[in-house]
This record gives sequence, C-alpha cells and structure tokens, in this order.
Amino acid sequence: YLLWTVVVDWTSSTTSASSDSLSGIKKATPMCLIVLNTVFAVKEIIQSNFGRSKGYYRSIWNAVDVLSIVMVYIYAGSTLFQGGFGSGNVPLAVFTTLLLTLKLLSYLRGFDSTGWLISVLLQNFRDVRGFILVLLVMLFGFTTSFRLLFGDVQGVCQIQVDTNGEFAEQCSVNPYSSIGRAFLATFALTVL
Repeated sequence: YLLWTVVVDWTSSTTSASSDSLSGIKKATPMCLIVLNTVFAVKEIIQSNFGRSKGYYRSIWNAVDVLSIVMVYIYAGSTLFQGGFGSGNVPLAVFTTLLLTLKLLSYLRGFDSTGWLISVLLQNFRDVRGFILVLLVMLFGFTTSFRLLFGDVQGVCQIQVDTNGEFAEQCSVNPYSSIGRAFLATFALTVL
C-alpha cells in the first residue's frame, strides 16, 4: 500500500514533479511494485486452489484482492508503456487506490484490535442502505427542481480592471447550468 502510494505519486500526471534526484530509486520502485504484486497474485492463485475452488470468488474480499492485483498490473504496465513519470492515468490510479484501501482493510480484519472495527463498519454500511436510498431520491428531486428554477441564472459576477485599464465583467459558471453541476451544488447546499 505504501509502495503503491509512492509509485502513484511519482508517476501520476497530476502529482509528478520533474526532479532528477533519486532517479535510480524512482526507476526501481515500479519494478518492486510489480514484483510484490506478483507475490500477491501467486498467493491468490494458491488460495483459490488454482482457480478450482468454486466458492472462492463469492467472497467480496477475495474479489477485491484479485481485482486490485489486476488493476495494479494495468496501471504499472500502462505507465511504463506511456513513458514513465508523469504519464500515469489518474482515474485508473484513483480506482486502484480505493481497491487497495479495501484490500488493506481486509487484512486488518485478522487483528484483535482492528477486526471488530471492520465488522462494525460493514454492519453500519448494511444498516444505512435504506437511508442512503431515501437521501438520494430526495437529493435527485431537489436537484431537478433547482436545475429548473435556476438553470438560466448567471453565476457570480465580478467587475475587474483588465490590462488596458478598462472595466470588464467576469462571471463564473452557473452552478445549475447542467444536471451534474446542479447535483453537486444541491449536495453541497443540502448535505454539507
């Protein structure tokens, strides 16, 4: 998990910095990630009885393990083929990071001090499903209403002096100009 964080920080197109210091370590770290990921892949293959265990992939934790291994390979491979540092696919890295976070949580189930916390957290997620459904229905209803009411209203406008010394009005984007923006604005207004 920590190695993944370092590799993504160095290779992602949004976080990489062009620095030649530690260049040898930066080149070796993705290879270490691939080797470690291969160890986890072999472990999963052995645990699944080489794919013959019928109920192995019915567990959400095992599915997360396998999917995270595949995603790490895809990210590492695509980054190496696209040119290395600063070329990593950000959405792929985000999705893989979330999977690896779940994988780390699954490992924490095995300890006395954290295992019960993971169980309580999972039960809380199961119990809150109905509330989330009601909240989403109300949120989408208000999103549509706000979009209809405020869709043609300009965003916040400011008058600024431009480089020629003339006044210019600059308006921000209307937060209800599209359904996606309206959803985010309504979420911020009602939930946050």
